[in-house]
Amino acid sequence: MSSASPVAIYGLGNMGYPLAARVGSKLRIQVSDLDAAALARAHAEFNATAIQSPEDLITTQVVVLCLPSPTFR
Repeated sequence: MSSASPVAIYGLGNMGYPLAARVGSKLRIQVSDLDAAALARAHAEFNATAIQSPEDLITTQVVVLCLPSPTFR
């Protein structure tokens, strides 16, 4: 693992989880998702740290949003 600033990824769905796994294999990673099981899986598989509060991002320089697009009517 690198000692560089961690990368934060919000959203561990169809796109976010594979991206987090790939980035997490090379860098420290922080993740956020509404699904507690996805957070636990990310921690178990690539040692991701769950983001609990905004203060967890103090040293984070890169934040990636992998969120669903809302449907507008």
